[in-house]
This record gives sequence, C-alpha cells and structure tokens, in this order.
Amino acid sequence: MILVTILLSFILVGNSFSIHRVFYIMGTYAVIELPEEKEVYRAYRTLKEIEILLSDYLDGSDISRINRMAGTRQVEVSDITIEAIRKAIEVSEITGGVFDVTVGSLTINHNRLGKITQERAMELVDYRKVLLSGNRIFLKEKGMALDLGGIGKGFALDVVRRKIGTRWGFVSVGGDMVFWGRERVIGIRDPESGGGRAILYLSGGKDLCISTSGNYHRKHITKRDPDLLQVTVIHPKCYLADSLATALFSMTLKERRHTVRKVRGIAVVEVYRDRSIWMTPSVFKYFSLVHFPDKGKEEDDETVSQ
Repeated sequence: MILVTILLSFILVGNSFSIHRVFYIMGTYAVIELPEEKEVYRAYRTLKEIEILLSDYLDGSDISRINRMAGTRQVEVSDITIEAIRKAIEVSEITGGVFDVTVGSLTINHNRLGKITQERAMELVDYRKVLLSGNRIFLKEKGMALDLGGIGKGFALDVVRRKIGTRWGFVSVGGDMVFWGRERVIGIRDPESGGGRAILYLSGGKDLCISTSGNYHRKHITKRDPDLLQVTVIHPKCYLADSLATALFSMTLKERRHTVRKVRGIAVVEVYRDRSIWMTPSVFKYFSLVHFPDKGKEEDDETVSQ
C-alpha cells in the first residue's frame, strides 16, 4: 500500500512524456517513472538485485546466510549488504535501539519460525552484538538475526537514484518514495479515509525522500503513543526517511521530539486520532506550499494512488 501519494505523475519534460511502470517487488508494489523505458527497467533490476541480497525470506540471500551462522562464524557478504547493515546500525545508534537491526530474533526466529521463545528473542535484540570487519559480519550469539525490513526499501531507493543518474525521476516502493530533478506535488494520505483521500498536500519540493509509517492493516509496529495514527518523514536520504518513520511511530512523544532534534535535515508530519496535524518547521524548507483540502471533499481517484 502506497501511504504517501504522488500527484501529477505525468508531466511534460522538454518534448517527451515520462515512462511510468508498476512492478510487484519486495512484497509490495513499486512505481517507477523515468525519462526512458530502458532506465525504468534498469531501476527495476537494481531493486530486484537488492531484494535478492537483503530479503530474509530468501534462503540464499546474504541476510539469511548471516542469520544461519549467528553465534557460529562470520560470513562474507557483498558491498551492498555491508553498506545496508552499516546504515542500519547507524540508525540503531541514533534511536538508542528503538530501531534495532537485530530485531530479527523476534520477528523471524520467534514470530515466523518459532525457533526460540519470545523471552529469549527479546534478550537477543542488541545491535551492539553485530561485529563488522571489512565485508565480513558476525552475530555474537546463536538465535540472533538481522531484519532489514524497516530500512531496506529506503536503502534500495538511495541505491537506485545513485545508479540511475537521470536528470529527473520518481520511484516508490510501498510507503517509501524518492523524487529528484523537478518539483512535485505530494499528498499525505488520510489514515482514516479508507481510500485515496489526502489529509494535506505539499507543493514545490524536489530531490527528496518521503516515508510514512502507520498500523493500517498489518499491526506490525509496536507503538507507545495511543493518540498517534501516522508519521511521515522527509529527508534527502531515503534510508533515514524509511527507518526513522518506523522508529518515530513506535516512540513516545518525548522520545520523538528528542530524536528529531538529533537528526540534521529531517522534516516530520504527524497525524493524530483527533485529526490534528503536527509538523516540524523544516517542512517549509523543503516545500513552498502546504495546503489542507476542504474537509470531506473526496479527491479524484486518478490523482491519488493507493
């Protein structure tokens, strides 16, 4: 489900229209819009290559190999995998472990595979027990596991933008998106609309990543603020937008404000149960106009993606 919506996807650039394609990847849908079709498929192949390396659902992935060898021996992995893990550890440190890359002991080894008890799984969640040496990685205790689900899509978008190198583009994977080279109008989805209605629009932004977290259908994020419905994070780096949206949604109000102050360049939009919206002043740094649609007005289905 695409939680942050992109509007005006088909914009004339020079004398040619963009190429817009939708793919199923990473357990969700990806929307790719680039100047030429060959670039669209190159972007898709890049996303697929990253999924093959980082997915804990694939037995042959780097992450699955690391998890199998936890507490036994170190594993040599690709440059891309090491880069992703280093960034995940960075965010684990920023959030004081609220986001923790080793949560796989709980999400994978306990919840999915039933290999260990919940109590043991919780004891094993500790990013400080991940040892890196060059391209080798070692998880210090048996039963530990890496889960990059809270950062992998954002990281993949950073890699795609870096590799594609086109003058402009737009790529979204689930609730994460990146756009560069030209201004966009972004709609933040109304978490209680049950459809394609936006709760606010942001106009004039470019060269940004946007990620949204909220428990809509999959109750996969444990949160500590019952009044909070949705968090959207805006940042030039997609891995930070993705992981911090997940982390902030699971924090208390005090923890959220403390974390936001620590991260340079972050902008945040929070939506609450009483329909109130809180945003950082930095939102206005990235967008020239913030517009709230008329209450109860339904948006045209063609302008709001789900």
